[in-house]
Amino acid sequence: MDRLTLVNALDHAIAAAGKHELDLDLHEPEFYHEIPEAKRRIVIQKANHLRNTLGALRMPDYDDPLVADSHLLCYHPSHVGLACALITNQSRRHPNENLLINGNTRLHIVDLAAGNLAMQFGAAIRIGQAPERGQRITEVRVTNIDPSAAMLRAGRDAWGEFVQAVNSERALAPLADACAMIQPEYLSEPWSLRSQMPGAECWISMMHGLYNENQASIAAELTHLHDVTYPTSVFVTCFGTPENMRRVDDAILTTPFNHRPYSRQVQFIRTNGQSDLPLPWGSDPWVPEDRHTVEVDEVCHHYGVEPEAWRVFWRVGNTAALSWTCS
Repeated sequence: MDRLTLVNALDHAIAAAGKHELDLDLHEPEFYHEIPEAKRRIVIQKANHLRNTLGALRMPDYDDPLVADSHLLCYHPSHVGLACALITNQSRRHPNENLLINGNTRLHIVDLAAGNLAMQFGAAIRIGQAPERGQRITEVRVTNIDPSAAMLRAGRDAWGEFVQAVNSERALAPLADACAMIQPEYLSEPWSLRSQMPGAECWISMMHGLYNENQASIAAELTHLHDVTYPTSVFVTCFGTPENMRRVDDAILTTPFNHRPYSRQVQFIRTNGQSDLPLPWGSDPWVPEDRHTVEVDEVCHHYGVEPEAWRVFWRVGNTAALSWTCS
């Protein structure tokens, strides 16, 4: 699969969806009569709220559509890459780097705090690469769980744009097949999930979903998912460095997988340095290799999501990647 063609498709999809969602939300009655410059100031305020609360490890107001739109544009490129890296890293522990174990061809991913659906995107990309390695996957369900309808809506818009972009590129035909294979579902809370897909391998993921305000509720939700599924792999990501393990320790205490048959591994991605995981977009934090102009940046600058001197990160900053696998 040609990486530059993939990056172009992903960049275009996120930019198109972000622009569409911002236009829709800024035409809501509370903003409709504002002049363009006033609308831009409002977007700047919402995007700053997002960055400032995340920087303080607190939960932003994800129910606010403009916050959700800003998150899609600012963080989706790096989070899709993080999802790809988590799955690739897991497969390297399997014979022949297979995505699934024991000859299984069916997969069920349960993504808690799904946000803009980064795990669904990342899984599609890795499943699209599986045929190159002689791997056969026949059915995929992704259960996206998030209480924010605005976050899921922005992600679904981007997914639709991504599928269209991929389908228009002959070089991405295997990825188009993978996208068509995925059966997504969207839940506002995990209690609606009663069991995993029969006969499928199950993964549970939660990417950057743990905040000071929600540790108790996340612990209960993960316990429920532990009780109703039989995951072979669990992925959790959060802020963390070897020098600052507070959030990592919180994540470990919050998860119910710290027992047999699971074994735990903690790895790190540095903002401007080494990564323990195989990140897909190259070494530059901002721009994937061979990319010089990025549509996502243009949309961010036009609407005020980011200052014009800034660029969107295509790789995550200081991040801890925790994984639990059946041993």
